[in-house]
Amino acid sequence: MTALWSVVFVAAVAVLSKNYGIYSELFPAGASTEVATTADTGCDEYHGYQIEFLSSDPLMIRIPNFISPAESAFFTGILAQNFTYRLYVNEEDVKNEIAPRLAVLDQHDPYVTCILNRAQHFLGSMASPDFELLSVARYGVSHQVSLHTDASPEPLEDPKTKRQFNRRTSFFVYVHSSDDLEGGETYFPQIPPPSNVDLSTHPGIVAVNNASGQPGLAVKPVSRSAVFWLGMKPDGTVDRSTIHKGLPVTKGEKIGMNIWAKHYLD
Repeated sequence: MTALWSVVFVAAVAVLSKNYGIYSELFPAGASTEVATTADTGCDEYHGYQIEFLSSDPLMIRIPNFISPAESAFFTGILAQNFTYRLYVNEEDVKNEIAPRLAVLDQHDPYVTCILNRAQHFLGSMASPDFELLSVARYGVSHQVSLHTDASPEPLEDPKTKRQFNRRTSFFVYVHSSDDLEGGETYFPQIPPPSNVDLSTHPGIVAVNNASGQPGLAVKPVSRSAVFWLGMKPDGTVDRSTIHKGLPVTKGEKIGMNIWAKHYLD
């Protein structure tokens, strides 16, 4: 089965669409990048974190403590709001009720701008002035996301500026995982796990066999950690080896957050 290439957000009451019409309305240009300080919010954009290289080709990095306990608590608290969107790849996910609920965040909230600034610093020379809207998704039992790549084979268009862009880079942040969580890994079937790591003792990754019987890399949903990867090749094409899926949650709950910088093509 051919995997679809991108995650789409839709209003639960909206007509489902296979194009980016609804998606584009949800992701305007100009996500705020104003500096937020520790004194303002308890969120420090220069919050210290470690990194673990999982793959060099494609580049993939695990960040064990990308967000702080206070930030995790703040974004988990957003769950008190109504979740009016679904995170899905194809319509069958919605019909089968396996698509997680999603809440789009206030892009001017100091915590949001702080996290986006942290992502900017991490990206360095690959940084972009604009991000797609930040959101959090709640994955309960049976919730999952089908195989896809974040980058698109066709350019996306900013609905306000009409500039074309793509998702060159991806962060997926495990905002919070319940103590009883089982499942919910982010699985990259075409990327082998690091050969020099004892997976039996590593808290963040595990090997899962793909359809060919070869081990693929699954990143565990450890609270406050994140996984980052490059989803496009130097020639601007999609790196299909970054195809991935959210494995089903079989017990407990996880809260996830996607961070996508807009890589403009002009």
